[in-house]
Order: sequence, then structure tokens, then C-alpha cells
Amino acid sequence: AYIKEKPADKGMTGIFGILTNNTDEDINITEFRVEGLAADTVFEQHDTADGQMFMVPEGLTIPANGTLELAPGGKHLMIMNNMEELASGDDYTLVIELSDGSTITQDIDVRVQPAGEEDYAGDGSLSAPDAARPDASMQGNNEEADGNDGR
Repeated sequence: AYIKEKPADKGMTGIFGILTNNTDEDINITEFRVEGLAADTVFEQHDTADGQMFMVPEGLTIPANGTLELAPGGKHLMIMNNMEELASGDDYTLVIELSDGSTITQDIDVRVQPAGEEDYAGDGSLSAPDAARPDASMQGNNEEADGNDGR
């Protein structure tokens, strides 16, 4: 998983990657946080439809024996109300609480996202070409943190 970089004057950004569920039951993300960010930072789970981003209050679902792709223009985790610079190369700890009572804790880094993949406007709309998808390295498939928690 990774955080899309952002300047200090932009209040929101996204977290992208792949979560794997190796159990026979669907698991929901009940809440998440990124340790090390300002205390008033807001964390929300989002999806998109018809070019509009919307909150998923019941939590995103990692399907039984499947994966949840957190991707630009699709389901993703949002960091909001944050006026800190999140610069490429910075490292943070992502903590995800799950409906089965377990917790995923993973070190994640901030990365530059390729132009045109997703841009958040102040009204929650976004510009993300339908074909825009992160490449394997952007999904977090690397040696340090592959985004899979082994569930």
C-alpha cells in the first residue's frame, strides 16, 4: 500500500494498494488511521461512481478468499482535513481495524502518482480516466510491503 503525495495546501489524498482475505468470510474495514499525522486528520473509506467520490460508512469489504483493490478512480482510503505536506519518500504506519476483531498494521510510504490517474477537487469530484490503473509497483507489490496481510 502507499499514500499519494500531496502539498501542504491540499487537504486530502488517498491510500492505494491491495488487501487480501484468506478466510471463508467477508471482512469489512471498520476503521483505519495513519499514525504520525496531525490529530485533527479525518480518515474515511470511499468509492466512486459516475466520476463522483462518496463515503462508504458501512466500510469497504474484503471478500472471502479474495482481494480488495484500493485504486485511483475506485475504492480507496481517504486522508482528509490534513494540511501537512506528505512528500514522496516519507514513511508512515497504516493501522486498519477489521470486522473480525483483527488489526492490520503496515509501514507504508508516500509516492508520486502518475499524472492523470486521480485528482481530487474541493467538491469531491475527481478526474480519473477509466483506463487509469496503478502499475504493479504502485499497488504495493514490492519486497518491503506488498499490501497483503496473509489473511
